Amino acid sequence: MEIEIVVEIPKGSRNKYEMDHRLGRIRLDRLLFTATQYPTDYGYVPDTLAEDGDPLDAMVWLEDVPDFVRAEIGHFFDIYKEIEPGKDSDIRGWQDREAAECEINAAFARERERPRPAPAE
Repeated sequence: MEIEIVVEIPKGSRNKYEMDHRLGRIRLDRLLFTATQYPTDYGYVPDTLAEDGDPLDAMVWLEDVPDFVRAEIGHFFDIYKEIEPGKDSDIRGWQDREAAECEINAAFARERERPRPAPAE
């Protein structure tokens, strides 16, 4: 499976950028409250709809993830919102490629099936 990803946040950044889908541009959302940095390039899969109502989040990693890097990524997502008021993370752990492809396909289907507003007359 080949997947297109829009990278919003480069590896090593403390800046939290997000795509403004209404304006069609990436904007600075906030600086991370903790001293952590994104452990890998991070963004989203276009034309998908995740369970949280946003496009499906994605990290860019081009090879098998070594155990140490996997621990680093898990730790980052466990704590990066820890001291930020009103924010939290839903960490579900690691799954295999088959589970990832299933979730990606489900997110594409949710986006295709999402009700669209009627065009203005």
